[in-house]
Amino acid sequence: MVAGTQIKSQGRKYKEEMISSSIPDSCGSTERPPSAWAGPVGIFWDMENCPIPNDVSPDEVAGNIRLALRLHPLIGGAVNSFAAYGDFNGFPRRLREACQRTGVKLVDVPNTRKDAADKAILMDLFLFALDHPPPSTVLLISGDVDFAPALHVLGQRGYAVILIAPAAAAVSAALRNAGHFLWDWPAVARGGAAPAEDEDVCRVEEFRPGDLSALKRRITAVLIAAGGSLPLLRLPAEYVRMYGRPLYLAEYGATKLVQLLCRMPDAVDVVGEGKRKVVVLRRGQRGGSWSSSSGEEYGGMERVRREVEELLVCYGGRILGSNFEEMYQRRYKRELDYQRLGVARLEELLEKVGDVVVLEEERATRKMFLVSSSLSV
Repeated sequence: MVAGTQIKSQGRKYKEEMISSSIPDSCGSTERPPSAWAGPVGIFWDMENCPIPNDVSPDEVAGNIRLALRLHPLIGGAVNSFAAYGDFNGFPRRLREACQRTGVKLVDVPNTRKDAADKAILMDLFLFALDHPPPSTVLLISGDVDFAPALHVLGQRGYAVILIAPAAAAVSAALRNAGHFLWDWPAVARGGAAPAEDEDVCRVEEFRPGDLSALKRRITAVLIAAGGSLPLLRLPAEYVRMYGRPLYLAEYGATKLVQLLCRMPDAVDVVGEGKRKVVVLRRGQRGGSWSSSSGEEYGGMERVRREVEELLVCYGGRILGSNFEEMYQRRYKRELDYQRLGVARLEELLEKVGDVVVLEEERATRKMFLVSSSLSV
């Protein structure tokens, strides 16, 4: 036992020394202004430690991770590397194919040696840091405390460090404090990540029942994951699905859900009557542009504009036109209502949201693609 403990201790020391001795030090203070984190982003996913939740489609996870980064107000760089690690012989074929379709590089690490995946991730972290000096960003999806020393050193050298961990509020203090930002893996995988607006509140705090501010952030994340709005009657079930615990009104001194939501006037609105009440994000909330005074924009053009832009981000900025309606319905759980939007077909709708998407024909195949305006030439 003593020998095993010494070997593990030496292994952790080696990890830290390897990173510390090889990463270029940043000039000046390690306290960087928010605008400084505009370098490339590397994503390293320990898939055995953070598997895809059963209720999430494998095709959507990579897009949801990219979306969380895109919504982050302090990270401005593009994803340069996205790799997942594990013994993929034990993973379903459809999962492997979904990862490859969505631009995730699979690094197969057979479980023949202990910590084989950890060592592969560490090596790639090291290589990414060598190729991309600060202000670059490292995003690690893992709950393994053995990565804490390397992440601490990266942060001290000027890198932005984002940690996505399973049950983020319950991870060890050493790992929690290693990153500038800590997100909850199930929430991010389901598309519900909502980074905070400033660095001081970006860490995921331990959720305390009765804390209305924390609950408001959670409600906002649930609504963002649902596309910006939810029927009032569905909100409790979606909350349980994302956070694994019921929304107990009594913890907040409320007897009705509407009563509780009315105490969040800066975040949400409740529109409609009776059983048709809908909860929508107020205008100005991150990830949304919904009405703050009425339900007129619920399901309207502004919402569709945001959803089309979000869908393009999730699929790398390019979607085959014939697949768009099916992909939209699968993600947002509803069909596009062209009549309600005042158009007759998809082409007319795309003209109205031309600031975020253009329709382009691929010369070789003559197929039409929806392309993000930022990628169109």
